Amino acid sequence: MNKLLLLLLGLCLAQASLRTEDVPVYDESQEYLYRYEGEIKSGIPHSSDRFSGMKIQSDIRLQFQTPKDVLMRLENIDLWTLRGELETPEEREIKNTEKASSDFFQDQLYKDAFKQDLFASSRESWWKSSSEEADSDEEVSTAENADMGQEQFTHFKSEKISEQEMAEFRRQLVKVIKFRYEIGKVWDLEASEDEPHWSVNIKRGILNLLQLKMNPLKSELLDRDDNDEAPNRSFDKSTGRVFRIMEKGVSGECETLYNIRDTLAGRNTREVTKIKDFQNCVERPEYSHSLHSAFIPNHQEDPKKMLQSTVTTHVGVLVDGLHPDRFTIQTVESRGQHVFQPHSNQGSNVVTYSRQNLKLVEFKELTKLVPAPTKLQNKGDLKYVFEQEDQDRLNGQEKTELTSARKKMIQRISRDLSVEMRGAIAPESPRKFMELVRELRNLNEHQLLEVLEDYQLDVPNKGSEHTTEEEAAKKQTRQIIIDALSLAGTKDSLKAVQKLVDTEKVSDNECEQLLSGIALSIEPCSTSTDTMLDIAKSKRSRNSPKIQKSAWFAFGTMVSGLVREQKEGQLEKKLPNDEEQTTQLMQKYSQNLLMCIEREKSDDEKLTCLKAVGNAGLESTVDRLEEIISGKDSDATSLELRVQAIYALRRVVKKLPNKIHNILYHVYNNPERDSEERIAAASLLIDPDVKPTSSFLQLVAQSTQRETSNQVGQFVYQYLKKISESRLPKDNGIRTAYTLALRLAKPFNRGLQYSQSKQFQTFDDKMKAGASLDLDIIGNKRSIWPRFAKANVELHALGYHMDLLEAGVRLEGLQPILESLYGKKSEEKNIFDYLKKKSKERGREDNAMDTQQLKHMNKMNQKLPIETRRPEEPRGHSYIKFYGNEIRFDQLKKEDIQYMIQQGNLPVPYIAEQLRKGVNLQLRKATKVVEASRQIPTELGVPLSLDVNSALLMKSGVSSKMEVRPRLLRQDRPEQEVQTVKLEIDSNHSAVLQVVGKMSVDCRVVQSGVALNVLVNTTFPVSGKLSLDLENKKYRLNIKAPDQERELFTLKSTPFVYTEQKMIGPTADGKSALPVIRTMNILGKKIQQWPTQVHTTFGREELGFEFTLDSKMISRLNKEKMSPIQPLTGPIELKLTAKPGLYPPTEADIELRQPIEESIRHLSPLERLVYTQQREMTNEFRLEIDILAKNQQHPRTMNIKIHSYDNQMTEDDLTSDFKEVRVSPRFPQRSSEEMEPEVSSETSKKMKMLTNKVLRKTVAVQIERSPIPTKESEDVSTYNMAANSFTTPQCFWLVWMCICPCVLYASSNNTQCGVAINHRCCRFGLRNHKLVWFKGCLNMEFEYPAMPEWRLIQDRKMKALIDAKWGRDCSGNDKMLKVNAKWQKSEEQRRQERCQEQQHISDVDSSEQDSNEELMTTCGDLKTPQKWNHFKECLKDRRDGLMYSPACRLAVEDRSLLRQLDIDIMHLNLPSWMEELSTSLKRYVYFTFFDRLSIDDIDVRNEENKVRIQVVTNKDQDVMNVSIHTPDEDAHISNIPIEQPKIKVDFSKILKLDVPLKLDWPLGFPLRFPSTKKSLKQQYMEVIFGSNQPAFCKIRPNDRIQTFDGVQYKYKVGTCAHVLAKDSSPEESFLVLVRKEDVEQPDKTFQVFLDGKKIELTTTQKSQSEEWTSKEEELKQVHVFIDGRQVEINPLKARQILKDEHDTNSPVLFSLSRFGDKVILMSQQHGLIVETDGHYVQVKVPSAYRGKLSGLCGNFDGEQDSEYEGPSQELYRSPSDFGLSYRIPSKEYQVNASQDQASGEDGIQTY
Repeated sequence: MNKLLLLLLGLCLAQASLRTEDVPVYDESQEYLYRYEGEIKSGIPHSSDRFSGMKIQSDIRLQFQTPKDVLMRLENIDLWTLRGELETPEEREIKNTEKASSDFFQDQLYKDAFKQDLFASSRESWWKSSSEEADSDEEVSTAENADMGQEQFTHFKSEKISEQEMAEFRRQLVKVIKFRYEIGKVWDLEASEDEPHWSVNIKRGILNLLQLKMNPLKSELLDRDDNDEAPNRSFDKSTGRVFRIMEKGVSGECETLYNIRDTLAGRNTREVTKIKDFQNCVERPEYSHSLHSAFIPNHQEDPKKMLQSTVTTHVGVLVDGLHPDRFTIQTVESRGQHVFQPHSNQGSNVVTYSRQNLKLVEFKELTKLVPAPTKLQNKGDLKYVFEQEDQDRLNGQEKTELTSARKKMIQRISRDLSVEMRGAIAPESPRKFMELVRELRNLNEHQLLEVLEDYQLDVPNKGSEHTTEEEAAKKQTRQIIIDALSLAGTKDSLKAVQKLVDTEKVSDNECEQLLSGIALSIEPCSTSTDTMLDIAKSKRSRNSPKIQKSAWFAFGTMVSGLVREQKEGQLEKKLPNDEEQTTQLMQKYSQNLLMCIEREKSDDEKLTCLKAVGNAGLESTVDRLEEIISGKDSDATSLELRVQAIYALRRVVKKLPNKIHNILYHVYNNPERDSEERIAAASLLIDPDVKPTSSFLQLVAQSTQRETSNQVGQFVYQYLKKISESRLPKDNGIRTAYTLALRLAKPFNRGLQYSQSKQFQTFDDKMKAGASLDLDIIGNKRSIWPRFAKANVELHALGYHMDLLEAGVRLEGLQPILESLYGKKSEEKNIFDYLKKKSKERGREDNAMDTQQLKHMNKMNQKLPIETRRPEEPRGHSYIKFYGNEIRFDQLKKEDIQYMIQQGNLPVPYIAEQLRKGVNLQLRKATKVVEASRQIPTELGVPLSLDVNSALLMKSGVSSKMEVRPRLLRQDRPEQEVQTVKLEIDSNHSAVLQVVGKMSVDCRVVQSGVALNVLVNTTFPVSGKLSLDLENKKYRLNIKAPDQERELFTLKSTPFVYTEQKMIGPTADGKSALPVIRTMNILGKKIQQWPTQVHTTFGREELGFEFTLDSKMISRLNKEKMSPIQPLTGPIELKLTAKPGLYPPTEADIELRQPIEESIRHLSPLERLVYTQQREMTNEFRLEIDILAKNQQHPRTMNIKIHSYDNQMTEDDLTSDFKEVRVSPRFPQRSSEEMEPEVSSETSKKMKMLTNKVLRKTVAVQIERSPIPTKESEDVSTYNMAANSFTTPQCFWLVWMCICPCVLYASSNNTQCGVAINHRCCRFGLRNHKLVWFKGCLNMEFEYPAMPEWRLIQDRKMKALIDAKWGRDCSGNDKMLKVNAKWQKSEEQRRQERCQEQQHISDVDSSEQDSNEELMTTCGDLKTPQKWNHFKECLKDRRDGLMYSPACRLAVEDRSLLRQLDIDIMHLNLPSWMEELSTSLKRYVYFTFFDRLSIDDIDVRNEENKVRIQVVTNKDQDVMNVSIHTPDEDAHISNIPIEQPKIKVDFSKILKLDVPLKLDWPLGFPLRFPSTKKSLKQQYMEVIFGSNQPAFCKIRPNDRIQTFDGVQYKYKVGTCAHVLAKDSSPEESFLVLVRKEDVEQPDKTFQVFLDGKKIELTTTQKSQSEEWTSKEEELKQVHVFIDGRQVEINPLKARQILKDEHDTNSPVLFSLSRFGDKVILMSQQHGLIVETDGHYVQVKVPSAYRGKLSGLCGNFDGEQDSEYEGPSQELYRSPSDFGLSYRIPSKEYQVNASQDQASGEDGIQTY
């Protein structure tokens, strides 16, 4: 035991004998000298080994004044720029063939291109080399490039920055900095007060290497277990120490993984490895700024992940054996990389590598202190600090002086741009404009005004028409300065604009541009916001509405930018530090914004201020907005103001979601509110940017189940559906919530006349870029035109979603004006006639109206006054938003409308004379599309920037003349029509866009990195003449052809690495020093040795113009077959050019004419009338189009003839081919002799007679084109014979003997003849080169029933024929394609109908039950009543006398549907592209439906050159079966779902370029099969518009009334006349009355009033000789009386009634037709159709009457909740009260009052 104690004592004494001073730990009064080297390289390693970078070297001297207080000074500072290229993979492979394996992969050669230089050294090697270098005293020479590994480079160049350029850089860096250093923690930095942030940041990067945690017990660990009371105690007993902590550094406080281990280098040496995880940072410094504010949605992937960073640090440490916290850092090596990945995960990544080395050179006793910094200022900790420059790029001294060199530069740039904008825009122009904006940003207020004064920017004289060339140049220069100044975005530029506005140096339009541009580009602070407020309240603003709007909008935009939520780690908001001052400032802003929303202000001024409030988004404005929304502000608050107040909450809803939801949901959930208010509230409540919860979305979705407004319900449903189908990344996180909510919503598919919310988008996953177009339309129940519409364009790129542009328009009361222009029922000549008429009192004073009828109408109006449904007053406005900020707002001027009403013409004097003389319009604009910057710190303390800058220069010039004969305006040509119109136009449109993107590092003196320069240039010239001969119906267009090559579109993109050596301050001679920029293009040879090239031409021979599309690009993975759009892989060139081709035309003439008029000129007037009537009956139409491309040698001609006509025939006239029907023998076609069930034989015959008509529509198209010249073709019409050729008389005669047969033979055989003559003899040659004319004929025939089918027993068909023949002629021997299509009933459909009929027969006659056992065996699944309920109910209704009951209507519609389509395709000699297309389509179909495909190709011998396709759909038309029979196989595809059709266009395949332009847009309506009850057109019209087209109202025999909006109710009409339907607009175009002679009988009498004529339709008894077998078929028929005179109507022949019967030239007022017992009155002028058989009546009206009608048929406003609207627009709850309100009182009312009040159903039924 004693021996053991002695051993332990000896060990302790031995340990104590070790002297601490032998270990060079950091201690007081010690000095340590380090050698520091920092290096950064940037490049695109996937594409190229070229790189650029910089390197800094210096000596670091540390002096420990106390154990914790340390002074640091940098000495011997040097800076280099680096540019080079690593060895190519092939060269590296050759050098390493003896070491590397022979097997390698091509895509792995580039992997270690940069890392071989930056990350090649192992842990042991760097420790050993560092120790050796620390012991050596040799200096690293510049020529050896300081350990750059020059042997690894093929090309490498390092340039040392000169002493003059380094002077300021060194002066700041050599300043001493003081910091606290305790147990490896660096904190409390103190430096000189005048030392800039960039210098301190570089020193932070060096001190960051000294940050070290050697004792985990004194740190707050991240991997501590919850139950571990003494955490990580095991570290003290092990050789490895691994732990995680949150450590502060240059890049913020981030998670850091430590690995501490012993090494073999020495006893007290430790190796520490630190790895930072930048994905887990408490706060990471970052600075972002953009010219226009893009936003990062919270629902998408953070775009920060596109720029990912990693840093690994190795530290060699000598520790004190007794105190682990005491140590000395011997060497440090830190390596990091920053990867920018804008596209997919593979390739195209920009990488910046960083490396830092710190090596201990010597340590010694402190003998002399470095001079401590004066005027110390605490700089905080190691966290990087961005410089708050407010876009000021120069220091204070430089900003105060404007050198003459800079002034001359601005003048030169402005002058050059002005010259280039007048001519062709040069590719360098965008760069110059960006430079001009940059230079203007460097100027202060006085300097800006001085520059502007030099240009003498006076307000242009509006009255001057003629300007000299000097004045034009001066005006253009002025515009360039205004464009650039509006984008300067500095406080000084705003102050300069303020002075320009106050002194009236700028016009109103220029002021509007300046204020809007600066508001979007400035980074606002309280001072600049106050300046904008002063402009808004200035005298000039009060006197100019345009300036006032712009100033208030700009003020709201700046307030929003001032209070906008700052992102983590960015610059501080430029608000007062005192919270109370900030609150007072916001109150001041809100008070000023709300001041103009006072009651004494006009509605236009209030509307402007509400839009400014919406731009600002201040929370303190919510209460005032709530008052306006709720109507508490004033009872007279207009709807427009209430809606705008709702939209003004769009930015506040994100800050106060609960409060805003309570306000808006009350509006949305109130059905008494206007639909526009409710839709506006809903659009904010369910906006995905507001982040609505899933439960709230479900609440809104469930509310649609009880929604009574179709406008609101459809908008909400489509909005939910739009977001649930979105593919944009911003909607990824919330798409599921919208999908779940959509399942709870009631589907609304009412049609286009209701509110809409649609989205069209395209997104490319490879590029991670896309765009979307949102369309929101709010319908108007009083008009067919929507009340509000807006379009919003959004872009997604680089992880950012940008709300780029929004344009909207709100219009009211414009339908009557538009109807006066385009409507048929209006008699006004033009819009001004309508406005003049509207300004007077409305009255129906028609000279054609009979006096008695006028008295009768007045008496009815007195008995039942119906309030006129007057349209809204014409008013409206439009607006434009840019990046969510409203910048422009224009209203319809009431003065202009009043002027048009009073004067009757446009408020533009001399417009016709100006157009005749010529109008020149010139538009030139220079602007920026995007400018954004994002900065993060690197470990070296220099910022890494991602910058995007752009410039767009546009020029558009249009010169035009127009001459109209006799005159343009109608007031100048009374009672005359326009005869001819001649228009000449010469225009040229061009635009140049340049976008520059950079990923760079900047150390104040040197900038290096990777850049991408994209230049887009487009030109579109158009010149021509248009001549319209309206009298002869001839129209000619003449287009001038370009005579030289033109580049229509050019795109060039070049990635490159660069170094920029900045020159701080002027040179010795006082001139401004320009930076020195050196670049190296990235060619992408590591991916492809040669770029992918695509060359496509078209039209050289066909059109005479050769359009060429050339592209040259580098593939991203060297796998794409087409040229990809990957800008970071290498250079891109895309060019579309047009140049003259073979025999180019000088001009092209296109003439359209209708030749049918020429053929009847010789006819007499009576013959012309008969011919015209026949032509109208057949709908004959002829059109010829002649196209002539003029060329003297080879003119190109094309003639197109179009002829369409209709033929009406019976089915008996058609030839039937039972082989084509292909119907099963068990279910053959129905016999035409079969009786219609439950009707008489006579009625059945009449049904057959009426429905037996078939209409055949024929369209014939013939195209004839002249031969296409080729390069081998020659013009032999002229023979050039040289005089010296005829050497002998024999030769002369021989020549003629040769020529004559040649000419004769050529004329008969379409050949060319050539004669070759030499000086000795004659030789004859015949070239059989044929110039073939092209001729194509297309004949299309469509056969369909002329009348709608209403029989239950029917078996009709529809046919279509497409016959195309082309080639040398139309005989069909060359090329031919013939398609026969036939729609008919399917076999399953026939089986179901036969089973229903057989079951009916069995029920009626039991003896027939076993007559067809085979048929009954197939009907086992149809014995349940549910399968054929409509058919059975219809037969029951017919037995009860209801011929057209709802059950019969549904049964007829079901039996009228043709669910089978048979297509026969015959072809001959198809061109190769058509064969390839059909093969590709076949492969696509087989591949898509592979799991449902069955193919039979064994012993199949179908007809050659023929394909048969059969398509059969089910009853619901949602699933179909397809059979395809080709000559080689039979394919069957079953259960194919019929989805909503979509338009899919892949431009990459069309252009053969991998461009991210793929359109996938749904059409909005499903696929439909035709029906004999409704035409295919009618079905689609009902699907598109969501209702019956045209809308109809119907009174049935059982006194049930169905309104125009689909509401059904029961009301018994009595002997008093009731208003069934009336046009209650001021025009009062028609009136329909209904009454009964006997209340208990179904017979009704109808009266129709049209333009003074009274048409009465009554029912009388028929002859008793006829036999009837049905209760419905009573002995009644309808008689027609016009103004008391009975009119006879022949069956199946229309009788036209003229407006003035005494004038044969009078227009047709209406026509009368009789079909069986039915009489139809049709007025095309008024769009009215009334049909009746005495028992029922049906009134049809077009959509133009929307919201104008009244009567028992409803108001036709599209809504069902307001259907019971009385004469005075009062609403009733009971149908009986509603019906009584439209009764016209009479003496008979007292007698029959009890009978008139029949019991009605209060419920509403909708079909």
